[in-house]
Amino acid sequence: MSPSPRISLAGYLGTVRYTGPVEGTSGTWLGIEWDDHARGKHDGVKDGRRYFTCRNQNSGSFIRPSPNVSYGQSFLKALTSKYIETPHGSTSQESVILGSSQGSIVVEAVNLDKIRGKLADLGRLREVSLVNLDVATSDTDRAIQETCPNIRGLDLSKNLIPDWDVVALIARELPLLKRLCLNLNRLSPGTDAVDMKSAFANLTELQLNGTMMSWSEMHSATAKMQNLEIIEFGYNSLTCLHTGDDILPVNKTVRVLNLDSNACSNWVHIWKSIRHYTSLQRLLLASNSVDSVPSPGPEQSFPALKHLSLLHNKIQAWSDIDALSSWCPALEVLTTRGNPLTGACRYPITFIKVASNDALSRQAQVRHSRPFTISKLPTLMTLDGAEASLTT
Repeated sequence: MSPSPRISLAGYLGTVRYTGPVEGTSGTWLGIEWDDHARGKHDGVKDGRRYFTCRNQNSGSFIRPSPNVSYGQSFLKALTSKYIETPHGSTSQESVILGSSQGSIVVEAVNLDKIRGKLADLGRLREVSLVNLDVATSDTDRAIQETCPNIRGLDLSKNLIPDWDVVALIARELPLLKRLCLNLNRLSPGTDAVDMKSAFANLTELQLNGTMMSWSEMHSATAKMQNLEIIEFGYNSLTCLHTGDDILPVNKTVRVLNLDSNACSNWVHIWKSIRHYTSLQRLLLASNSVDSVPSPGPEQSFPALKHLSLLHNKIQAWSDIDALSSWCPALEVLTTRGNPLTGACRYPITFIKVASNDALSRQAQVRHSRPFTISKLPTLMTLDGAEASLTT
């Protein structure tokens, strides 16, 4: 099954979910699921009939096919439009503004095309950003590799790439690629048509923020990236991660996992979902909904974890901090700001859980939360960005 085409219209990106007639009207319509759900009007149902489905409620609408609808361009066309400026003519004289708007001067310059020619050598590019340039396809075989083989870092965020096959076709032409950003794309799963293992052979960092992928979709996409060390998977509205009872295959390469700004709340579920990352050293759970950290059971721990961010969660009990020393025996860096236990937070504070014989008031606990936290975590070196020390 071919992937649904992606479109751009008046600055809004979307996926074509339906093409055909709409009852009560004439002609052809496109049923679009918009990336920005505020652009939509329904979820694919019109006058009681379902024409298509949307992942997010009310993110769909119908539009007419028109020349204003862009179906995107190839990787190399986008690269050329971004990094190559059209020559002005070898004998042309140009005015160049130097300095700031308050103290600028205008000078005459000649033969700037020579400089443009040097800058137009795409083969010298190491870091490339093609954000929001309607990239939708790869190019003919070896065309990318022959044009820009030295790219190490590539940002393809917010484009019209329909699936992982297209991503792999681009990546396999970039043998030195180490860092890849695919934030805010909507990617369908890949097929066996492209060798994902060889396409991402040297990739060490992958960003998938705001892609609305599920945990299983992310894991399927990254399973064959054998040198991957850093995964960013924030802003995906995740309430849960791995949904099965099976243990995923052990991964010894991933060291950093960023799950910032999701909606995960169950600490044990998070551990079960990511325990196969046995070399994990840095876990970012900022702006989730974690409300408790129970004492670990047998063999429950993050043995290699050194850095943990719980910024802006819902931690309320000192027993949760006590449990962290068992869960994370090598923890060196911790961020806890924005929790009810430590003071100002974004969630309504109903109470702070304390032992019945604890005479400290809530205000006193918040005021002394820093030394309390440090005293409970013997391996801690940095708390909330400052050295962890009980001395003043």
